This record gives sequence, C-alpha cells and structure tokens, in this order.
Amino acid sequence: MPPRSRANRLARVTLALAVLALVTGTRPAAAQTRRTARPISVAETSLADLRTALKQRRITSRAIVQQYLARIAMSEDQLNAVITVNPHALAIADSLDRERAAGRVRGPLRGTPIALNDTGLTGYGMNPWDPRRDPRELVFDGRPVPDPKDTATRACTPPAGNDNTHFLDAGRPKDILLSATNGIDAALAAHQLDALLFPGVSSANIGARPGYPSVTVPYALLPVAQGTGGLAFPPGFTPRPAPFGVTFTASAYAEPTLIGLAYALEQATKKRVAPPLFP
Repeated sequence: MPPRSRANRLARVTLALAVLALVTGTRPAAAQTRRTARPISVAETSLADLRTALKQRRITSRAIVQQYLARIAMSEDQLNAVITVNPHALAIADSLDRERAAGRVRGPLRGTPIALNDTGLTGYGMNPWDPRRDPRELVFDGRPVPDPKDTATRACTPPAGNDNTHFLDAGRPKDILLSATNGIDAALAAHQLDALLFPGVSSANIGARPGYPSVTVPYALLPVAQGTGGLAFPPGFTPRPAPFGVTFTASAYAEPTLIGLAYALEQATKKRVAPPLFP
C-alpha cells in the first residue's frame, strides 16, 4: 500500500476512535474494560467497593438504586420490612450521577442509597430463620403501631391537627444532654474511641435519643426460651434459634466509620448466616 494511502487509512481509524471516545465519554480501551468487567451486585458488595466503582465509573447511582429496588420487590411480600420507598429515588440517583459527572462529590456516601430504620417489636413470627407466626396470644402479632383498633389508642385524645412534634421537642434538650453530651460523646472522648460496642441492640435507646447512628452485625443464632405462663409456647411448638448480633454506636454522621467496623467484624468472624429463604 502506498505511504499516502496508509496514512489516510490511519487517519480515518484515528478519527473513528476519537468519535467513539466522545460518544461513550471515555477512551475505547476503558470502554472495553467496562464491557468485560465482572458485573457488580449489591447483595454482598461493601459500601467501600461501591464507592470505588462509582469513582471509576464502573457503575452508576441509578444502577445501584435499580438493584436495590429489584431486591425489595422480590422479597417484600415475604419480609414485610420496608414501609415505603421514595418514589423519586431514581430521579435523585440521576441527579447525583450528573453531579459526579461534573466532578462534584460532596461526601463518601454520596450516590449510594440508604434505608432509614426504626426499631419495633414484630413478634417471634418475624424471625426469618423461622417464618412461622408466633402462636402465643400475649405476644405482639405484627399489627401496625399505633393500632387504631387498640383500646388504649381509641381512649387517647389526638392533639390538634394530629401534630405530635411538641411532645418530641419538649424532651429533646434532655436527650442531647444525657445521651449525647454526657453519654456517647463523653465516652468516646474519654477513652479515645471511634465507636462503642454493645451486646444485641441494647444501644438502640441511648443512640436513638440524640439521633445517633447504630449498625448491628449478625453474630450468632441462640436458642429461644420456651417461656412460662402466658409467654409459654403451646405444646408441640418448638421455636427455632433466633438471631443475635452486636451493635456499633457512635456520634452524629459516623455512618462510614460504623459501616467499616461492622464489615470488618463480619469478615473477621464469618458469623453471618444468611436466612434460608433470603440467602
């Protein structure tokens, strides 16, 4: 092939590659890496790995949210664990993807979805290792709280406009003083700790009062006592072992630290046992 023809052909190939780079937003080599890279699943991927994948553009916030929404949709009819899902979750994910593309990342968890959790008694029948309903009449059966059919609820006079916020605001300064300033914050500072470790979910009360985060790590399956009196299981019903975990609690905005500690403990102990219905 004459030199001029080879040069023209090389120029056309170079131009085609440049156009491909503009369309995909990356170099062709990087695009090939993305096509051959192993798909990212949120099921067992740590937040640190998701953050790295977002930074490397191997996944988008929208794709992460879609995976979580799919898992919720597949399991919610059996777990009944999610009260509501933000209807704008995908739109928010898209906006965060645009921010990241523009080079604006405002925090280590930016772009990863979160679930806001509250603690409530759901009865032994909600143990995922034993999905049978609790047969004891005196045990809470999973109805919503407050239950509109409950006698005590009907006896209460609702506040004007059903606004209960003043009840929360009244005790807020006391909660901050006792649970935060002279509680968790004081213990962390005095002993130079990153977090506090509690058995089970015993820190749920003290941490929730000032609004501090907690992360519980599965640790063991423990036998369930047969109980006595009204709390005794009926003859012929043998409860299966129930999960027991340990909880890390720290100050405000310590979620990244707590998640890191929880993940490290889970990987070091290998105590996590996936429920048989939801591996």
